[in-house]
Amino acid sequence: MQVSLDAEKQTLSIQQEVVYYNSSKDTLGTLYLLDWANAYSDKNTPMGKRFAEEYVRNFLLSSQEDKGYTEIIAISGPNYNYLDWKRLEDQPDIIQIQTRSPIYPGQQYRFDLTYKVKVPADRFTRYGVNGFNDYVLRYWYLIPAKYKDGEWLLDSNFNMDDQYVPPFSVAMTFTYPEDYFFISELNE
Repeated sequence: MQVSLDAEKQTLSIQQEVVYYNSSKDTLGTLYLLDWANAYSDKNTPMGKRFAEEYVRNFLLSSQEDKGYTEIIAISGPNYNYLDWKRLEDQPDIIQIQTRSPIYPGQQYRFDLTYKVKVPADRFTRYGVNGFNDYVLRYWYLIPAKYKDGEWLLDSNFNMDDQYVPPFSVAMTFTYPEDYFFISELNE
C-alpha cells in the first residue's frame, strides 16, 4: 500500500494491492470490502443513523467539510481489467466487487485499488483530524470482509471499535509533510 497525506486538503491518496486468499470450501465470485471511512459521509449511513438515535448533534449538524468519505477512483483485477463494483444501498461503507473469474478454495485473487479518503474531524469519534491538524487514524483503509460458514460478515461502522476481519498482513509506505511526526502501532 502506498499512502500520501495532503494535510491541506485533509486527504489520503492510496494505491493498494490486495491479495485475497480464499480459505473457505466455497467458490467465490463476489468479494466485499469494509470501507469504514465512508461511514462519515452523511447522516444516512448506519453510523449516522446511530448518531441520530443517540442525539449526537455535532455530527448531524456538521458541515460536509468536517465529514469524511472515500472516493473510489479505480478497482482493477488481474491483467488490469477494471472490476464492477458498487456500494451496498443500506450500507455505503461496504463495497461489493464482482470478480472476473471464480476464486476456488485455496486460491488467491489479486486486485488493485486506487482511492482517496477525506479524513473527518476527530470531534465525532476521537479519530480523524483535530484543530491542531494532528491525525489519529483508525479503520481508514479498505480491507476485505470476513467470509465465514458460507456467508459474508458485512459489519458496518457504528463507531464501536469492533472491526471484525480475517487475519491479514500489510506493507505500507506512508508519505507525509516533513513537519509531521509519524507514530504507529504497526511494526516498522
